[in-house]
Amino acid sequence: MPKQTFLNLPKEKREHIMKLAVKGFADFGYEKFSISRLVTDAGIAKGSFYQYFEDKDDLYEHVLDRLFEEQKKLLTDDQKQKLMQLNLTQFIRALYHSIADQMLSREYYIKIMLDYDRHSNHQLKKRLEEKHKDDELDYYMAVILDEKSRLEIDPKVDGETLGHMLWGINAQINRRIAEEGIEIFTPGLVDDLVDKLEYILTNGIYTNTIPEGTKR
Repeated sequence: MPKQTFLNLPKEKREHIMKLAVKGFADFGYEKFSISRLVTDAGIAKGSFYQYFEDKDDLYEHVLDRLFEEQKKLLTDDQKQKLMQLNLTQFIRALYHSIADQMLSREYYIKIMLDYDRHSNHQLKKRLEEKHKDDELDYYMAVILDEKSRLEIDPKVDGETLGHMLWGINAQINRRIAEEGIEIFTPGLVDDLVDKLEYILTNGIYTNTIPEGTKR
């Protein structure tokens, strides 16, 4: 995370450096991002960079933290309230349609997140995912708990386990985008994934042909 020296900078200077960092990671990706290029463009000494951040990983983590926070703020309170009035699969469908619309309108975000999904620094990626996973799970858990309270979801269903299963949809979408490109992130892809999920949640995974007495 940024050192106090960076946080003590005037806001305009901090934002200038971060804008250049976002552009650099979007244009070149993590592997080819250059601290030397950043400090030249920012008009600061290279030694100053290390007074602001430990290293490139530290800056990269801060950039991604900001992007994740931006993503959370893109849903207005009014939108969140409307989402909370839907059932679970309706909620997931509407949430991911909204995310798709927002991502497609922010080219720099798409480039950085695609590079992040291909990123080879697995330890950093794992730490970032764990840091932000709870925020994503909160969206699902609020709806799950609400539906359980109204007995629309079986009270015996463990909400946390279900939440983690639903979080897997996000991971699946990210993997496909990383492999096939952002152009696949369409309303059709969202609907296809949610339709499959809805079928499983509604009908279960077992057929009605299992012999009586057989343990499932």
